[in-house]
Amino acid sequence: MPQGQVGTAQPWQVGQPSAMAQTFTAWFRAPGLTSTALTLAVVLGSAAVSAILTLVAITTADTSDTFPTTFSMLPLLMGWSLGGQFALTGSTSYETVTLTFTLLPMGALTAAAIGVYLIARRRTAVDGSAAPPVPTLARAGAEAFAVALLACLVTAPFSLSTKMLGLKRVVVSSSPLMTILLVTVVVFAALVVARSGGQLLERLPVPLVQVGRELGALGVALGVVLGVFVIIAYIGAVLSQGSGVSSILLLPVLLPNLVLVALGLGSLGGLTADTAQAMDLAYYMPSLGGEKGGDAYAWTWFGSWSILLFVAMIVAIVAAAVRVGVRRGRAGRVEWQRTWQLPLVSLVVGAIAFYGLLPLRFSGSDVPLRSSSAEAARQLSYGIQPNALTFIMVGIVVAAISVLAELLPMRIHSAFPAVLQLAGGKKASAAWLAGTSSSQAGTPSAQQWVYGTDPATGASTATDTATGAVFSMDPATGQWVETRPAGWGDGR
Repeated sequence: MPQGQVGTAQPWQVGQPSAMAQTFTAWFRAPGLTSTALTLAVVLGSAAVSAILTLVAITTADTSDTFPTTFSMLPLLMGWSLGGQFALTGSTSYETVTLTFTLLPMGALTAAAIGVYLIARRRTAVDGSAAPPVPTLARAGAEAFAVALLACLVTAPFSLSTKMLGLKRVVVSSSPLMTILLVTVVVFAALVVARSGGQLLERLPVPLVQVGRELGALGVALGVVLGVFVIIAYIGAVLSQGSGVSSILLLPVLLPNLVLVALGLGSLGGLTADTAQAMDLAYYMPSLGGEKGGDAYAWTWFGSWSILLFVAMIVAIVAAAVRVGVRRGRAGRVEWQRTWQLPLVSLVVGAIAFYGLLPLRFSGSDVPLRSSSAEAARQLSYGIQPNALTFIMVGIVVAAISVLAELLPMRIHSAFPAVLQLAGGKKASAAWLAGTSSSQAGTPSAQQWVYGTDPATGASTATDTATGAVFSMDPATGQWVETRPAGWGDGR
């Protein structure tokens, strides 16, 4: 510290609270509450946009008899956009039907995660959220849960009464539990990465950080290429048919879902219906075939047009291999020991995405009001999801990408330097060419801020590694105060 401050204790340094207390105290001040309000606005705004697009698509598709356009429909669809689940309850004079419809539209949650991340990055310096890892995790969890509860209060109270499934009155509502669960997870992850991603990376083993960087590069490459293909192909197919134009509005809502479907089908995988109820689904989706357990593949649905999907998949594989390759160290030779980690982790992530987030499911029961041995309650359950072959083929595709990542970057650089920068990214490509890409992950020099605690006062500190400036959090305001200017002590 500067000479004039040695031995002089500031009034707010006496009885200094812990970093955890400082972090939560800063949350309940105006800047912290403003950040939480902005986070809630992003979540609800993403859900509202998704709900409006879905509502307009439903309204223009002449389904107003089944789904009447009412005020309660908007918050109901907002709850579905955040929780991915509807609960349907109806009855007649002789039976009660309870159904749960699950289809998670990942567009709203993806947009919410991106928006929350950007806001948290911008407001970390002013809302007192920058702290050591444990207080940061605790506050992010509390904020995420609070935002999820408020989002649930906005969407859960609303329901819709309509006529469907042969029942005169069916009450449709969203799932409060799923809304709270998914919003909490998404917001928590976005806040943690935005506020303390660098600190967490420094504490993780370098190989784990490297796999994370490669997995991120893989997701970006596949997502961008297949996303562009899905948008163009979907709009072209709708316009060529001349009907269902309103369904184009659902593209932003379901785009991540469709990208996953394209990835599975483009990897020579398929979709399957539950064995016991495949005949019922085949009635609505003839492409599934009339046999129980029938599967559908790209050529089943699209015929000869499926070749376009496979061409897009080849482009995505090349782009992903280049992007992953430039995030590995430039060794000058093929290092096969670096190729098995990415496919292994991708299998875990793929299992969660394909079988946890993507499937469409119906489940419930049909209970007679006057039960008898001749007429017992029936359990209703069926759905559509990727088949087992999809899981295997996607793993093989990622393994091929991981091997090509050892071979393609240098060849692409020699033949098409501009393509290397386009697919790999300018900064990552430059670092790879300079031979420094492998040392960027998990090192303190790659992070701008290093957080800690002043042993003399207990105050949270943040050091700017680029300039050497040290900041301490003032517990009275929750703001960062510069205690050692940039370059102080140089030349001593």
